[in-house]
Amino acid sequence: MSDQTDRSDWATAAGYLGLLSVLIIPAPLAVAAGIAGLRDIRRARQRTGRSLGGRGRAVFGIAVGSIFTVVLAWGIVALALG
Repeated sequence: MSDQTDRSDWATAAGYLGLLSVLIIPAPLAVAAGIAGLRDIRRARQRTGRSLGGRGRAVFGIAVGSIFTVVLAWGIVALALG
């Protein structure tokens, strides 16, 4: 949790990893960071009563990361069967 921006660091990481997901390899990391970001946001609200920002970045990381994780899995299966 970042004290200066009131935004989850995990959510920020998920957003950047989501952008890098077009390189295929960071895609599963974007999904994991997005889930961690949403958990971080929820826990901060329960713990302190105030809400952290970054939910959109976390969701973006999960969505884009999921798409390219499917592409990665498809490529691995195609190589294994080909």
